[in-house]
Amino acid sequence: METPLERLREGNRRFLAGAARYHAPVSETERRALAKGQAPFAAVLGCADSRVVPEILFDCKAGELFVVRVAGNVAGPLEIASLEFAVESLGTRLVLVLGHTNCGAVASAFEARRTGAPPPSASLGVLLEKLEPALESASRAHARGDERAILREAERRSALESAARLARESALLERRLQEDLRIASAIVDLETGEVEFLAP
Repeated sequence: METPLERLREGNRRFLAGAARYHAPVSETERRALAKGQAPFAAVLGCADSRVVPEILFDCKAGELFVVRVAGNVAGPLEIASLEFAVESLGTRLVLVLGHTNCGAVASAFEARRTGAPPPSASLGVLLEKLEPALESASRAHARGDERAILREAERRSALESAARLARESALLERRLQEDLRIASAIVDLETGEVEFLAP
């Protein structure tokens, strides 16, 4: 039997091969069945970027993924609570943090860090602050690198950092990791559509 992570990998392979199965609208029969309940096999914490649609990237139909989207794929209290709900109430056994290349949130955080300009709002300040650890470690890793290298590394580290934050800031998720939960991270290349699953 395929694991949830294997199902995501296989769905992305079908997507890349142009052999996606679930781009058709949900049928009336499927809608009626879904109205009675859901049992998503995976939860995805992804970026709110309009170009990153997990259901399409992983070739999944309605009801298979529990998707939480927020700029920069950062894990704050509401995102964590949503993922806890998926795990505790819906039986989801995989949480995937999905970042992407050319992330506007990461680029904005990088620019704010570079210029020292204050964020345009308090809410955006919170978002940029959550991206700071990824930027800091990417900047150290590419101390002599160009901005593009730092941004690409920060996009990867943002996904990894958010995955680590889920276990650090949620006692429920930390406990479930000792039982049957897996938390993973990945990044999608916007130009190719290929998803790279990242090692923790």
